[in-house]
Amino acid sequence: MVKFLLSRRANVAACTDGFDNTALPWAAKLNLDNSHKDIIRMLMEHRSDPNHKNVKSLTPFNYIVQLGDLDLVTFFIDEHKADLKKLKPDKSNALAFAAQNEHEQVMDLVLKNEVNINQSCKYQLITLLHHASSVSLLKNVQRLISEGAEVNAEDWREYTPIFNCIIELHVLLAVLPLVFFRVDFGEERKQVIRLLLESGSDVNHNPTFEQTKMTILEYFLS
Repeated sequence: MVKFLLSRRANVAACTDGFDNTALPWAAKLNLDNSHKDIIRMLMEHRSDPNHKNVKSLTPFNYIVQLGDLDLVTFFIDEHKADLKKLKPDKSNALAFAAQNEHEQVMDLVLKNEVNINQSCKYQLITLLHHASSVSLLKNVQRLISEGAEVNAEDWREYTPIFNCIIELHVLLAVLPLVFFRVDFGEERKQVIRLLLESGSDVNHNPTFEQTKMTILEYFLS
């Protein structure tokens, strides 16, 4: 159907969802098990812009790094000159997206491009370990910690990464549903929490941003 629409000169630059997204980021977000890889390549053949910014300054390539496999990411780099070193306006780098990618080879690729592993978002202070913990990707969390990521780094709400692993689940489910459709998600989430605790997460930290001011232990018991 997509091929048919493109053959009828469908506008690949059209933005229709209220967030100023074109068809390309939609295809990237729906690319479960490479189901949309051919569609993504087709859109690129018809000059879809991988650097088009939506209202949140996110580009289609950001979503590719966040959800695509290594082959798809390198396709954008080699064939369309996508730049892994380009920062978002909030100072987030490509690793912020790769940290939420279940294809750990993508994060390996980004790390080879000398991206700062402790870079945080300028406005919300979210670190790479916050991102990886939010979606409970054990290998990514392990890699970041082994590279020196700070397990007690605080974001704008004073959340440390372990809070993201426990609390952010329902928030991110609406944003990245495909990330959570992993068969082993529940067990992997437990392993990430255990790893963060074993790596020194402060169990008595209670963010003052929260009205309840609960610690990790109190969240588990509530």
